Parts: sequence; structure tokens; C-alpha cells
Amino acid sequence: MKKVKLFVPILGAVLGLGVYAGHANEISRKATSTTEQSWEVINPSGDLTDPNNYQPYSGDIATLCPSDEVLCGIKAENDGAGKPQMTNELKSEINSGTPTSHVFYRAEN
Repeated sequence: MKKVKLFVPILGAVLGLGVYAGHANEISRKATSTTEQSWEVINPSGDLTDPNNYQPYSGDIATLCPSDEVLCGIKAENDGAGKPQMTNELKSEINSGTPTSHVFYRAEN
């Protein structure tokens, strides 16, 4: 009987730690998936709100796009298919024609 009384709290503690570890892992994975990425425009004269008109950019997009004449890149979350997630807010920023913290421009060549 003593063994059973000791086993139940230990089993509860082990199960509790397992649930906590699984929950912490899920939170970490969710935080990673919502990180903004830099995206470079493929065709500046194309549809700038089309996710297919962007490719991932691994450097600092602000350095690549230091001016304010032609849209050059954006910062956005990955949509899960390797493209930028085009929210209505981001589309509005793109269509405004001015640089923002998510929309970057370069000098016209």
C-alpha cells in the first residue's frame, strides 16, 4: 500500500512535466513561425501585392533598399508556403507608395 501511495504522486509529477514540456515546445514553435522575414521584389513593375513576386532575402533588407523611389523589398511573416503573408495592412502600406517599417525602397536605376 505504501508503494502505491508513493507511486501516484510521482506519476502525477512526471505527467505534469511532460505536459509542461510539450506546451513549452508548442509556444516556441509558434513564436518561430511568426517571425518576420525579409523579402526582395522579383519584378518591381509587376503586382507588388502578389506574394509570388517576392523571394526570400537573407540580409538586411534596409541595407539593400536604402532609398525611396522604387519598391525593393518588404518584411512579412512566411505564409507557410515560402512566400510572404500579404495582410490587408501590408497591402495598404505597399500601395501607399511611401517607405514604412515593413516596406523598403531603393533609388531608380
